[in-house]
Amino acid sequence: LLKLCIVHAEHAGQALSLDALFEAGWPGENIVQSAAHRRVYTAIGTLRDLGLRDVLIRRDDGYLLATDVRLTFPAEPSV
Repeated sequence: LLKLCIVHAEHAGQALSLDALFEAGWPGENIVQSAAHRRVYTAIGTLRDLGLRDVLIRRDDGYLLATDVRLTFPAEPSV
C-alpha cells in the first residue's frame, strides 16, 4: 500500500505492475511468477476488504489508487 501511495503522490494515474507490487511487498524474494502474482492478488483483496475497495483500481497495466484520492504523508514516511 505504501508503494501505491508513493507512486500516486509522485505520478497520479500511473499503475504498478504485479511484479512491481510483489517486489515492494516481498523485496528480494525469488519465487515462481504465478505464486508471486497470487500473493499480490491476495494482498489487494485484503486491502479491499479493509475498506479500500473503491480506491484500488485495476487496469490492464496493473493497480493504482483512484486519481481523486488525496494523500497526506508524515514529514518522513517510515517503511
